[in-house]
Amino acid sequence: MRLTCFNTGMSEQEPFTWTKAHTVRTIVWTLALLAGTVIGLAWGGADYWGKPELGPVAAWVAGILTAGALLIAAYQASLARRAAADADRRLTEQLKATHRSEQVNVVADMWSHVGSLRGAVHDVSSAMFIFKDQGRSAYDTFQTGDPTDLALERYRNKIAELDAAITRALMVVEEPNTRKIVNYLNGLRSILDAQLWVAVGDIFEEGDFNFAETEAALEGIQNIHGTLVSTVHQNLVLNKSQATFSMQATSSAEVTRPSRPTEPTQTDPPSSS
Repeated sequence: MRLTCFNTGMSEQEPFTWTKAHTVRTIVWTLALLAGTVIGLAWGGADYWGKPELGPVAAWVAGILTAGALLIAAYQASLARRAAADADRRLTEQLKATHRSEQVNVVADMWSHVGSLRGAVHDVSSAMFIFKDQGRSAYDTFQTGDPTDLALERYRNKIAELDAAITRALMVVEEPNTRKIVNYLNGLRSILDAQLWVAVGDIFEEGDFNFAETEAALEGIQNIHGTLVSTVHQNLVLNKSQATFSMQATSSAEVTRPSRPTEPTQTDPPSSS
């Protein structure tokens, strides 16, 4: 129990807080005053009282002291229970805060892989334009050190890393709105991967390719960045200092992409509400 009082006689109000220590001292001094009063009466009347009168006085003193000890013990037990409950509550809040922070970190890590994937897709697109201009065959791409083969290998690594990061996020993130966006991102990742390999097959078989669907999926992935950040901030971030996690840094690294973007076939991203 905390009681705040103000001294209105001063020019500025100075708060006084009533703490548990004040309560214990008040009980002790009250009991001591009662016991002292009884002892004083007994001492003052010792010349007039005999043993029959002193017996009840001693019993009263013993009763007061016993009652005081019981009251203090009960109060201390109550304080101990409250302290234990407060400790449990703080531990629960700390565990929840730690888990929320873990979810923020895993989402930020996931988005960092999105940035790496964008660069890999751009490299594949550039290599395929060169491949087309040179009129090369599919066999040429498997020569050691060929730029097209190297670009495709880098893309394979980056799409696998993003897939692993999304899987980790789905295992860790429990907040429903954030999970919806992670699942939506996973769907766009699948569309992008499928469309890219369709384009690669076309360049090998027909000597030409259409990268528009791949670019549309990549654009759709980038477009959910703002929704993802605001959703994480509203539902998982504990304070404003955590709002500037590494996902925002990733968004500043724009990658030049070929033109002709179209709308992805995926449904609209989930809202942050």
